[in-house]
Order: sequence, then C-alpha cells, then structure tokens
Amino acid sequence: MDKSEEKREYTCIECGGSVKNLYKKYSETVLKLTRCDACNKIADKYVEYDPVIIIIDLILLRVMAYRHFLLNTEIKNFWKLSIILLLLETYLNWTLVTKGTLLKQEMNDTKPDLTESDVSLDDFKFYKLFLTTTINTFCFVLTIYLCTVFYTLFGNRKRISFVTAGKTVTLSSTGLFLFLPSLIWDLSVHDFHLHFVSLYTTLSQLVAYKGNTYFMWLRKTMDVIRDLFVDFMQDLSRRLSKYLSVIEEIIPTYFEINHFIFSKEKDAAQRALTSDMGHGPQNIKKSTKETSNFKETVGNMSQVRFRKHYQRRAKLTEAEVATIQDCKDVALFTCNASLLSPEFIKYFHTKAMDDFLRALVVYFQYYFQIWNKMQVRRKEAARKLRQPIVTELENVVRDNLSDLRSMVSRNFAIMLLGYGDAKPYHHMANKNKESLSDKDRRLFETLMILTTRVIWIALFRKYLTLIEKEMNRLLRTNIFSPYEHKVIKTTTFDALPEEERVLVGKAYSNERKLLHRSPVTQELILDSHDYKIFAIGVTGTEQSDPRQAYLEAAYTAPEDMLEELGVPVGVLGVPRKYLDAMLKPKEVVSTRRRQSTMKPIQEFVLPPKVPYEEMKITETLPKQPVKYEETASTAESRKKQCKKWRKYVERGGITISSSQQARDKSVSLTPPSYTTLQNSATPINSRAGAEGNTESQNQQDS
Repeated sequence: MDKSEEKREYTCIECGGSVKNLYKKYSETVLKLTRCDACNKIADKYVEYDPVIIIIDLILLRVMAYRHFLLNTEIKNFWKLSIILLLLETYLNWTLVTKGTLLKQEMNDTKPDLTESDVSLDDFKFYKLFLTTTINTFCFVLTIYLCTVFYTLFGNRKRISFVTAGKTVTLSSTGLFLFLPSLIWDLSVHDFHLHFVSLYTTLSQLVAYKGNTYFMWLRKTMDVIRDLFVDFMQDLSRRLSKYLSVIEEIIPTYFEINHFIFSKEKDAAQRALTSDMGHGPQNIKKSTKETSNFKETVGNMSQVRFRKHYQRRAKLTEAEVATIQDCKDVALFTCNASLLSPEFIKYFHTKAMDDFLRALVVYFQYYFQIWNKMQVRRKEAARKLRQPIVTELENVVRDNLSDLRSMVSRNFAIMLLGYGDAKPYHHMANKNKESLSDKDRRLFETLMILTTRVIWIALFRKYLTLIEKEMNRLLRTNIFSPYEHKVIKTTTFDALPEEERVLVGKAYSNERKLLHRSPVTQELILDSHDYKIFAIGVTGTEQSDPRQAYLEAAYTAPEDMLEELGVPVGVLGVPRKYLDAMLKPKEVVSTRRRQSTMKPIQEFVLPPKVPYEEMKITETLPKQPVKYEETASTAESRKKQCKKWRKYVERGGITISSSQQARDKSVSLTPPSYTTLQNSATPINSRAGAEGNTESQNQQDS
C-alpha cells in the first residue's frame, strides 16, 4: 500500500467498525485480507472480487457493496457519473415536455412547425431544464447533508463531508439508466416504466443511506421495527399455544407421538389418577413423554442402576474404552421396553449386526464432515462464479462417500441374505420354507429405530434428524420414507442440487415405484468400486495401499487400537474415564465456562486413491488371514450382554437385583404351599410398586 493509503481509515462492510487497512500485500501476487476486530470477519471481501460481480451486487441492492464503494474505494471520476446522470434526467424531463406539447397539438388538429426558431427554442428549453435539474439535485444533496450534520451534533459522531453525501446520492441514482430502453425504443410504456424506475431508485437510495455508517438513524429505526415485530410474533405464538392446549383438552381424538398411538380417553384416566396423587400438571407432560420410543433424559439413580446391572464389564487386562456394544447398551436402556422382543435382542447381538453398525458409524461420520463443509461454503458459493476445478474436487468427495456407502451395502446384504450368524433371522429360515413377512417387517422396523439411535449416540448425539433422513433414504428410498411424507417438515436439511449430486452419488437413479431398488442395492449393482474394499474383514490383502490399510483399520480394528492407529470412529476407542454412563463427554464446570475433559476428535481423512495396473489385478483374491480379528473377549461380552437384555425385555423393562433373583429361585425349588404363596406375594408386589414409584420419582427429579 502507499503511504497515503496507510494513513486513511477504512470501514468494515460487515459491522461498520473502523479498520486500519483492508489487506496486507506480501508480494505482487499474494494478498492477505484483514479481519475486523469487532466482528472477527473479513473487513472487505470485495477487494478480491471482480468488478462485474460488485456491480451485480449493487444492482441487487446489497448493503455491503454500497459500503465498499462509498467508504473503502476512491473513484476520481465520480463527477463524470454525476454529469451523465444529470443529462439523462434532463433528457427524460425534456422528452416528457415535448410529448405533452405534441399531444396538445394533435388534440387541436394543428400541424407542428419545424422552423429554426422552434429548434432553437427547444434547445433553450433543454438547457433551462438542465439548470433546473442541477439546482434540484444540489438542494436535495444539501438537505441530506444538513440533516446528517444536525444528527451528528446531537449524536456525538464524526461529521461527514459534503462530497461523501454527494457520492451517496450519485451512486444510489444509477437506477436512472433503466430509462434508456424506454427512451430509445418505445414511449408508449413510459408511464409504467417511470413508476417502476422511480421506486427502484428510491429503494437504492435507502440502501445507500443504510450502507453509509454515518446514517445511523435509519439503521436504528429498522432495528427497532424488527425487534417490535419479533416481540409481536413471540407473543402471538404464546397465545396460540394456550388456545391449542385448551382445544386439545376439549376434543377427544387420537394422536401419534413417535410412532406410538395412544387414545385421549385413556390418557384422561391416567391424568385423573395422577391428579389424585397430587403431582399436578407436571406429571401430565411426563406421561406423554413416556409413550415415545426413547427416554429424553436419564436421572442419576437410573444411571447408577444402569452401571450396576447392564453396563459391560471390562476385564483388568483390557483397556476400558467405548465399544459398539456400549452404544447398543445405552440405546437399549433408553428404549421403550414394549418396543423390543427377545428374538430381536438375539438378532441385535450378532457379529453381522456389529459390522453393519460400525460401517454406518464410519459412513455418517464422514457424511457429517462433508455436510458441515457444504453449509459453510453455501453462502460463498452462491455469490462466486463456479470454477471447473470445483466439480473435480466434488467428484473426489462423491467417490469417497460412495466407497463408504458400499461397505454399508455389503454388510446389509450379508444380513439380508442370511450369511454367518444372521442365518436364523432370514425370512425363510423355517421348516416349511415359507416367507415370514410379518416377522421380517417387525424386525426391520425395530432395527431402523434402534440403528438410528445407536449412530446418534456413537457420534456424540448430533444431527438426529439428518441421520433419520439418510437412513430412510438408504434402506427405504425417498418414495417410502416416513421423513419425506411428514406433514410438517423442516427445510434445514434440504440439500442444493450441486450438494445432492455429491451426497447421493452417481449410482442413484429414480426408478418406477414398484420396481425401485433401495440406494444400498443400487450402490452394489450400478456402481464400480475397488474390489479390495469388499475383502475387508473377509480375507487379507496387500498393505502397500495406504487407503486400504486406513479403511481396514476403521472397519475391523479393535476399539482399543483405534486411538493408537490414528483412525477416529466416533466415540469408539475413547477411554471411558472421559465419558459418563450414557457415553456423554464429562464436563468440568467452572465459574467462567463449561468445558469437556476429553480430547477433540480428529477428522476422518481418507487417503487418496492409488490407480492399479491391469496386470496386477487378479481374478480371485489370495486366501490370506485378515490383519484384525475379533477377540474372544468381544464375543464373550456380546453373549453376556445378550442374556442380560433378554431378561430385561422378558420382565418388561423392570430391573431385579441378583439377590432377588436368587430368592426367587429358592422359592421356586421348594414345594409351594398356600401360606407361603400368601406371605410371599405381598413383599414382591410392594417391592415392584416401590421400584415403580422410585423410577417415576427419578424421572421427575431429572
């Protein structure tokens, strides 16, 4: 920068704060934009923009573009633009006067005389109109300047110059150029065009005054109007919610909450019972939450009960880290017990299921990374021209997502075809070889709900709606997705066409409804992937490819080795000392802030693809042992947890201690008599009632 430019003060186009400079110049081709100290944003991003884009933003009435021109740019030829606009406005007024004269002559049936004196008289009228227009514009600028000076005297603000006010009026009056088409070609639509251009010029002047940081009165007025409107809408929504609650109490109907349908008449009896107990309206809200699929909150006593009876026990020789089994335990504990069945618990505790869940966690972890980057880039991409290299970079990300999606497809196909320990749960795994469609449907619906919750827990409880949307798209298609058919659906997670191309992949295609295959099936059939990816966990491959080694560690490595290998897979591999019983990061609360004791999770970065030579590709994979195998302790803990959760489901979600179980066994071994049955019935019922009251009290406390 020159010395004259360094002494000048610039303005941030985002917040209007003062900035010493707009950029630092390190060389002829390297510039670093300055950030504003007040808003921590780039002070003036238009420095590196093309002038055509800036002019387009001016036409679209962007406030930041006006601030860039008025406060951060020195244009020496502004007086030329002012003269051109004055001449254009004068010619417009002269055309209107001439048109009116011609109309009067036509009404009087007189022919116009085109003598030299008349032509000179028209020239004199033009010069007179030019002088009148100049005086009017000068008075208008002077009025604006005096009002601003009057405001700065009482507002204790820096006074602007008369030149700045003139530049503001000149730049905001460029909409007069829109009169040119009407003046040149057709004067019949001049009246309508006149009103349109006048309205546009008025709006551009208001935006220019708002863009100039010295015209604070206009910005404050707009902020006050906005605050009043927000307060009015909040009060209106509060009143409407009260009226709706009264209507729900009057009209007996059926409501559906999270796929569980309950009757208003049955709920009225429950409210009457709770009102007799003296809990009041707070317990009414909790009774509706208990009918949902999962508990919203888990109290301290419930967490203690979970640690004592259902949490996985790690051996002394094993590292205490979070595993996929821990995520399943938390999901089952918070799930409504009436939704589960002993058969599903056995199905949920198979190796095929663990591989499927881990593939989903890896896929959604990378999916969220791409989604967050797209949201950050969305605003900038809407304002900049799209370059060809952007498509190439997006294709790389699209192929990475497709590879991860193919692993989900492979593991889901293993479960569908009934390979390995998933064979007993195939829909035709029966003596008569008949398709048990109802049984298969119940397993699938429960699997969809539990799988979504496990992924949400494994990825630190983020983007539950996005997980639900993508899971339904992958396994059901958008045609049969419950998310796409919601009456009230948020548009927060709707992707743009360019983003949809990356997130969906090139294998997805819209087919007929009756013949539509799910995207996981299309990924295997219609797309071409690296043949070595599908060998992960099945047979060993050469480790010269870093991408193959990275994916093999992400999908098959034990959880206690993930941190050492530097492969992040959500909460898997994180030491338990940093997590509570519900796998939430522990927080240290101080007087200043609340922070987590856990180290931040790294990004899932896939190494680039390495092209293969055609001579090295073989028809069959070599039979080599896999690098990472499931440990015996993992399989043993899966069996133990399966037994625990089966008993939990068989009891209807009621926890019974080990001493109570031993007492029940001893009672069942001895021949029962009438007196023993009569004496033992009361304590058991009282204990069950006490435990039920304790559970409800814990939920109320939480």
